[in-house]
Amino acid sequence: MASLSFEHCIIKGISTVVPRQIEMNASLEGFTEEEKRAIIQTTGIEKRRIAPAHITSSDLGVCAAKHLMESIGWEKSDIEILVFVTQTPDYLIPANSMHIQHRLGLSENTLCLDINQGCAAFVYGLSVMYGMMTSGKLNKGILITSDTITHTIHPKDKSLRPIFADAGSAIAIEYNHSVKSPSYFELKVDGSRFDKIILRNGGFRNFVIKNGNENISIPHQNEIASCLYMNGQDIFHFGLREIAPQIQELMNKHAIDSDSINYWIFHQANKLLNDTIARKLQIPENKLLYSLQEYGNTSCATIPVTLSNNYELINGKELKTIVSGFGVGLSWGTAYLELNNINCQPIITYED
Repeated sequence: MASLSFEHCIIKGISTVVPRQIEMNASLEGFTEEEKRAIIQTTGIEKRRIAPAHITSSDLGVCAAKHLMESIGWEKSDIEILVFVTQTPDYLIPANSMHIQHRLGLSENTLCLDINQGCAAFVYGLSVMYGMMTSGKLNKGILITSDTITHTIHPKDKSLRPIFADAGSAIAIEYNHSVKSPSYFELKVDGSRFDKIILRNGGFRNFVIKNGNENISIPHQNEIASCLYMNGQDIFHFGLREIAPQIQELMNKHAIDSDSINYWIFHQANKLLNDTIARKLQIPENKLLYSLQEYGNTSCATIPVTLSNNYELINGKELKTIVSGFGVGLSWGTAYLELNNINCQPIITYED
């Protein structure tokens, strides 16, 4: 397990953007009333935001970043590093952070990096940002976690359609050597189970090319293989088995008292799963934050979406938090973060 510690990196602000279109799980076509009730009761998801086909993850991320920089008063020339985390990039080539740098009007000196991550995106992305900013003494950076994951889901997939939604978040990070703000990370991956959540077609293993009006997949054409697949039962049991021990290990290693934690924020995959993890760790119900009822599983953006959804509890406060993301890869990551007077904005709607 990778264990990382940082002392001088601070989250200054968070902004989240969601699409305008709302899809209600109680109104899903092709589902019986019993199926719809069971979905809402088990997952806790009542409605989700769905991006139309022409809106991409970078669109949501750029909107969030512009709003964030304006809110905290950062100049474009101040940004020294930009990291974009997504599973649904606009392009395979070039790296998407590069055209985001241009769209945001950032300096040519900005260090730009793409990361392919999903459920653990916020924790992994933050650890990369903290590490690069600490080693390079980079003063200000923007982390964008954004997905339009609904674009990958088959419209008749009854297991995934009621769960997933789209969103983009931007997080402002500052390196300040004169301020001590400890942050601890525990990161882990089991690549032997990489195919438990997978989109098989579209990369260069099963490359899809266009020949006239036909889509030809090499080595085969398969409509389902061009859509997201998830073995929900295996992922659920993975979460039950791995997450609570990792969180407990981090707390034991750094002598963190559970009672000192103000809020716990987990990847918003399933309320039953998260409630079960919370019970294992004896987390009080009022300290476990949620966003999935209103916004569903927004993949790599779920943790910042949840912070923004609870901005009244976060904005301007001095807080100790535990965040944990887990899923695709299979990967899982937990972090202890101190949030000191951050500018946490309420969720805004993307205007096309």
